[in-house]
Amino acid sequence: MLTSETKRHIDACHDVLVGKLPQPSNQVELITLALIYKFMDDLDEESVKMGGKRSFFTGELAKYRWRNLLPQTVSADERVTLFSEGVEALGHAKKAAHLPGLFRDIFRNAFLKFRDGRILTMFLTEVNGFAYSHSEELGNAFEYLLQCTGAQGENGQFRTLRHIIGQDPPPCCGPCGPRRAGGTEWNCRRLLEVRAPVHVFPTRRSRATFSLAG
Repeated sequence: MLTSETKRHIDACHDVLVGKLPQPSNQVELITLALIYKFMDDLDEESVKMGGKRSFFTGELAKYRWRNLLPQTVSADERVTLFSEGVEALGHAKKAAHLPGLFRDIFRNAFLKFRDGRILTMFLTEVNGFAYSHSEELGNAFEYLLQCTGAQGENGQFRTLRHIIGQDPPPCCGPCGPRRAGGTEWNCRRLLEVRAPVHVFPTRRSRATFSLAG
C-alpha cells in the first residue's frame, strides 16, 4: 500500500521538475531512474554494513554512488555532471557490465534532459527522502507514478520495454543474497514499465519478481 510519505515525496518531485520537464512522461522517467539509482546504492551500503562488498557501484561506477551526489562540498554544477554521467554509465555495456542485465536495460540510452544545478539539487534532495520499509513499496511508488500521468488505465496498460517482455529478470548476485535470505523479494514489475511508449503493451498480467534471495 502506498504510504502518504512516499506519495508526498513523489508529488514534490513532480513539482520541482515541472518547470524544466513540462511533459509528465519525462518527469516520470527521471523520478523512476533516480529512485532505482538510489535503491542500488542503498543495497550496496547495506551490504557493506553487514560486512559484505558493494555489487553495483564498483569499478568505473564507484565515483557515481548516490551518496557522492549529495554532500554540500559538491557544487551544483559538479552534481549535474556526476548525476548525468552516472545515469549514462549505468546503462553502458562495458562500464556496467557487472550489473544484472535488467538494470542496464532500465538505464539504456537514458540521459539528463536539463542542466540546472539548483533544480537538480532540489530534486535529488526529495528523492533522498524516499525510504522503503518493505521492498513492495518501491513497486507501489512506480504504480503511483504511472497513475499520475494517466498511464495506468482501465485496460491495464503498462509501459514495458520491448526487449524485456517474456524474459525472467536475473537474480541479484553478490552480497544481496545472504542479506535477503529471509525470503524478502523486490517486486520489480514497475521497473519494466518506464521507458517505452505507454500505448504499446497491455501487460498488467506480466509481472516479474526480482528475487534478492540469491
